[in-house]
Amino acid sequence: GYGAGHGPLDHMPFYAASAATLRGAPFTAETLRLYLVSCEALSEAKLVQALKAGVTIVQMRDKETEASGTAALIAKAKAMKSICDEYNVPFIVNDRVDVAVAVDASGVHLGQSDMSCADARRILGPSKIVGVSAATCELALAAHAAGADYVGSGACFGTSSKGDAVVIGLAAVAAVVKASRGVGLPV
Repeated sequence: GYGAGHGPLDHMPFYAASAATLRGAPFTAETLRLYLVSCEALSEAKLVQALKAGVTIVQMRDKETEASGTAALIAKAKAMKSICDEYNVPFIVNDRVDVAVAVDASGVHLGQSDMSCADARRILGPSKIVGVSAATCELALAAHAAGADYVGSGACFGTSSKGDAVVIGLAAVAAVVKASRGVGLPV
């Protein structure tokens, strides 16, 4: 199992819960109902407001803090996770499996140029959520095969919050949703 034997991951904790249960609540498509992706401007007070308003999962995506270094990113993640824990809402770290492990986040969301889903699953174990960005049906099905718990698809529309986002439009997102649902993978 995870954490057993001799190797580079021996220092990592074994996560005893299963991916199907998250603080006693099952991880389902409903968990993704109102998915907040944060940015640098999200204050702790605004996070609390969002959680009180019904956000069901939070992803920390903070490129400015990440540029300040891993320690700063971990400090921000710890603060955000603590707030999410108060509301029993899963906390996901964008891109950084190391930060997710350091703060015992609920999981990680990976882009196509990040660590592979299979590698993240091996590191995080079965109890953590692994989401993957998928702009095509093929990428969504590959994410499912690699052990993803969900896929995120888009962008539907242009945005100033992610300058490198490629707009794929609603028809492409609909195709990803259809393919993903066909294998039981939430989007």
